[in-house]
Amino acid sequence: MANLSLYKSFFGLDTTSEIKNEFQKSLVTTNRSFLFYVDWEKVKKNINQMDIELNLLDSLINSKNLKTDFFKLLSGYTEVVKVLPILLAIRESTFDIIEKFDEKMTHVISYSFKKKKGEKL
Repeated sequence: MANLSLYKSFFGLDTTSEIKNEFQKSLVTTNRSFLFYVDWEKVKKNINQMDIELNLLDSLINSKNLKTDFFKLLSGYTEVVKVLPILLAIRESTFDIIEKFDEKMTHVISYSFKKKKGEKL
């Protein structure tokens, strides 16, 4: 919880324990299982279509310098870019992210994951 003042001013909550309790009280009981929310056959099909790109990203797992190796991977294998939004569960290939968020000012960055074949990053 980086910004307790936001929870305090907006919800009147003072501690992380109060925030957790309030969140748990807001959950709704449902009879829907995980199968309701995920089409697993579609997931399997899509994973098979991105197998190479996902395996390339897997090569970063034991990286000692993740940021450098990640950018090196993207430079050498630009096709990896297309799977990044999917891994973040974002359907759009262009979207905005709030980089710095506080009560006074927000800083928004626009990202585009549209890449044409052969295009360098």
